[in-house]
Amino acid sequence: VIVVKGDGEAAFVSGADISEFGSERTSDDAQREYNNITEAAYSAPSRASKPVIAAIRGICMGGGLGLAAACDIRICETNTKFRMPAARLGLGYSVDGISRFVSLVGPQNVLDIFMTAKTFDGHEALRMGFVAAAAEPDQFE
Repeated sequence: VIVVKGDGEAAFVSGADISEFGSERTSDDAQREYNNITEAAYSAPSRASKPVIAAIRGICMGGGLGLAAACDIRICETNTKFRMPAARLGLGYSVDGISRFVSLVGPQNVLDIFMTAKTFDGHEALRMGFVAAAAEPDQFE
């Protein structure tokens, strides 16, 4: 098995550095390169020869949600903070990425997550089926 987790307890993945978008993603070529790199990261778990588990603690936002969604199994702490801020930032999300989320949590939850950019916790992630289990922080490991 492969376990994907953040370095420490503060974050699984906090997402892209949006401060770089204005300087690093301004041309069509730069945007295409960013999209190719991102999609390669998201498709890596499905290409792995072993099951991939996302062990999610702390913050899981934007691209972190995308990476977690690409893993075979997701577990989190109940106090994990999830958020997909793309809409609030005026950013689109790939069709493949949206499809991945719809297959996990259904269209209504996807609309809620993506259109409101709301923050939700591990209890809510479990309720909607994004994670297989949510544990209290002292029980997570």
